[in-house]
Amino acid sequence: MSIEYLLIDEFPTAQINQLFEAAKLIDPFPLDSFTKHLNRQHQILCCFAYDAEQMIGYKIGYQIRDGYFESWVGGVSPAYRRQGIAKNLIEQQHQWCVDHGYSYINTMTSGDNQAMLIANLKAGYQVVGTYHDRSKILKVIMQKHLKQ
Repeated sequence: MSIEYLLIDEFPTAQINQLFEAAKLIDPFPLDSFTKHLNRQHQILCCFAYDAEQMIGYKIGYQIRDGYFESWVGGVSPAYRRQGIAKNLIEQQHQWCVDHGYSYINTMTSGDNQAMLIANLKAGYQVVGTYHDRSKILKVIMQKHLKQ
């Protein structure tokens, strides 16, 4: 198995169907609201992981203001977890952010998503806040200072 990575710094038009199919196994989202949200963002970065032609992981984010980048959605297909793919996607996203002059990267996850919390802590994020969303689910806000 040879995992290939692809970084795209624009809306992933050519990959949107593959992304939607991969997300069904990871964390399903409505395609329409996803595309509307992402189309409103600036300085988009999409990091994709492939096994042959199959998308098996992704990490997508965008600029939220000067110097700040939001790591918005990501995940790895269950059959490919615990192989360092999420770590590689995070590292590639962070290096791209450093290369493009960002000082901070923010992310948020559910309090019960232990795997993502651990991955983010290992990647150097710190917990900077929490809140309960409309569904009363605890959300953990994390931030990492990127060394230039």
